[in-house]
Amino acid sequence: MLAMKGNFQEFEKEADKCHTPQQFNNLLRSMHRQVPYQCLVYGWGYHRDFRIAFWGDIDYPKHFLDYYMEEGALRVDPLFCEVVKTEESQILDELIKGNEKIDARFLEKVRFAGLEHTIAGGTIENEWTAFFATAFKSEELGKNSFKLFNDCVPLLSTALRKAYPHPRLTKLQWRVLDLLSRGARPKAIAEQLSISEIHVQSHLKEARRKLHAKTNEHAIRKAVATGLFSIPINPNG
Repeated sequence: MLAMKGNFQEFEKEADKCHTPQQFNNLLRSMHRQVPYQCLVYGWGYHRDFRIAFWGDIDYPKHFLDYYMEEGALRVDPLFCEVVKTEESQILDELIKGNEKIDARFLEKVRFAGLEHTIAGGTIENEWTAFFATAFKSEELGKNSFKLFNDCVPLLSTALRKAYPHPRLTKLQWRVLDLLSRGARPKAIAEQLSISEIHVQSHLKEARRKLHAKTNEHAIRKAVATGLFSIPINPNG
């Protein structure tokens, strides 16, 4: 088992060699063989201003992710807030019990998505934070997997930053979307950035894909909620 010394060392080696998205996905599959999560979401960003730079998931309910990103639910997520506060992994079932301070809408969305049995952890290094949340079919299964998940988190955090070292949007994709959010039309954006209107549409299409958005407006809402537009733009860059 992965929990045994020899196999965990193999996991450590796999994590150390991880430098690409494919290798990171393989690493998550390796963990899944011993940490039988039902779905998983992960990301990195800047916890002090709740800004998400990158995120990804495996089989996470899309309607929950849409709610989470569009409404900036990171600020009311008790798992994320407690992980940042304590720098220790947390079990949602335990945080919920007898806690009347948890945001009611957040809890409603969690229960509707079947994510009550979630464990989460992360690492904090200077300004950036890596965060992982894994949901299980039962509270017991989550608790039984907690220690091994907690052991994997530091390795996953390092591997995540090596595999995805840059924010989800490129600088140009971000600028095109930001200008659009300010009311500029694609033709005007093309003129301002000295690119063709076809390239503007191409960057918007890629931004929508990366943000899992159906429309440009949907992409803008997600970008605003996750803090992507909180980074100052260099107008000449």
